Amino acid sequence: MRGRLIKGVVCVLLMFTLLSCIEQQARKPIQQSKSQHIENSVQENQLRLAREVEVIEQWLTSQTSAFSESPHGIFYSYSNPKNRPILPPENLKKIYVLFEHLNGEPIYDWKIFQNPVSNQDVPQGIVLSLPNIPVGIETSVVLTSFLAYGSSGDGSSIGPYTPVVARIYIPLIQNKSS
Repeated sequence: MRGRLIKGVVCVLLMFTLLSCIEQQARKPIQQSKSQHIENSVQENQLRLAREVEVIEQWLTSQTSAFSESPHGIFYSYSNPKNRPILPPENLKKIYVLFEHLNGEPIYDWKIFQNPVSNQDVPQGIVLSLPNIPVGIETSVVLTSFLAYGSSGDGSSIGPYTPVVARIYIPLIQNKSS
């Protein structure tokens, strides 16, 4: 009886070992799984960005004012009848920004951002557009979600993967007081 029990336990262990080996061979190496995940993420992001750019381009064609494109793929528009200067972004102490959806619905009322170049709350797209914006003029800037608030949104009113219009005003007098 004891001999049968030992043979049974050995057989079960042998079968368990064989099954483990077979399953292990079917798995992909960890590095291969991660790289495939990254490739899929990159492809998804490229498709998402292409769709957003298409929506933005359609929006741009429906606008009455002309938009220019920055080297970073940011579209901006302003009227500058008084030829206001453009300050170096690092010299800016304060900017005002109004965020809107592409349909014109406001997301937030005007926000003040102090030291916009070093302020972590300012979306990257706004910082990248500052070299194109004159002082004392309201400028409309259209940002893809990747240059605005990305895949997480802003945590409250701007959802994930949401392109936005930012109306930016840089005051003529650049002091820190409101």
